[in-house]
Amino acid sequence: MIDAIYANLCQVCGEDFTIEEAEKGICRRRNFGLCRYREDKVVEEFFDFFRKIIGEPRSIQRFWAKRILRGESFAAVAPTGIGKTSFGSAVALFLALRGKKSYIILPTTLLVSQVSEDLARYCERYGIRAGLNSDDGDVRIIYYHGGLKKDEKEKFFELLESRRFEILITTSQFLSKHFSSLKGMTFDFIFVDDVDSILKASKNVDRILNLLGFHYDSKDRKWKGEARGCLMVSTATAKKGQKVQLFRELLNFDVGTSTHAVRNIEDVAVNSEDLDLLCEILRKMGTGGIIYARTSDEAERLYEELKERGFKIGIVTAGKKKDY
Repeated sequence: MIDAIYANLCQVCGEDFTIEEAEKGICRRRNFGLCRYREDKVVEEFFDFFRKIIGEPRSIQRFWAKRILRGESFAAVAPTGIGKTSFGSAVALFLALRGKKSYIILPTTLLVSQVSEDLARYCERYGIRAGLNSDDGDVRIIYYHGGLKKDEKEKFFELLESRRFEILITTSQFLSKHFSSLKGMTFDFIFVDDVDSILKASKNVDRILNLLGFHYDSKDRKWKGEARGCLMVSTATAKKGQKVQLFRELLNFDVGTSTHAVRNIEDVAVNSEDLDLLCEILRKMGTGGIIYARTSDEAERLYEELKERGFKIGIVTAGKKKDY
């Protein structure tokens, strides 16, 4: 091959690129492999971390991780069951161990409680201590929901206002009501589970942009600044609108409207109320599932009858959420 030098075309250092470097697959100046990114090492570290606390990451979760750890903001458009919430939680914990702050915004208080418990379990699997609404722990995780006792709420706001935390977990409603307690903070990573709940109170989009480092100039009537962190939102149905447009203008991503993907869930519908048939389906489906009943009374009846037949079963109705 004829010796050649390609001016300023080295992928790694931006300097001249030679045929010899192309053949060896390495940048001579920085001794770094071609077709690799600076973030590759930390991405591999995240995959190892993810395996320890959750399991082998799905291919789509690998893709999301590469984008986040390069500092990109994006919308994760995927159906229930893919693992968006567990992934966002894992990223927050991974970044917390590197001294970075994350904010997880969820649509319901039930999810706030569940995600905080999941994070405590992930910490245990990784061999570290989680400080839940406490500054005593390797990772300080603070969360807020209406079910907290008065002294627990007071402790939460004390830790929040003194910035003594790595991970903050709240509902989108909390963001609306208590944004004054968050003013002046910036986060390295914000995960919004179900962006539709944010768009219902459209000012929450402005609040999230503030927490990423942007500010609105009322004189010029435009947003200024740059993102100091990255934003990941999950959705499948968000509609276009002025507030969604801000994501495109400031963070260079759009919110999609629908998607189709493979998931490890089967939807089963039968035109029968035969209890024996239901039991047969449950045994075939394996270790977990959800039965949707038309009324609370029907749910209670199925619960009692299936429990009598030896199934490990719980019930969730408007007045009973404990089993969830």
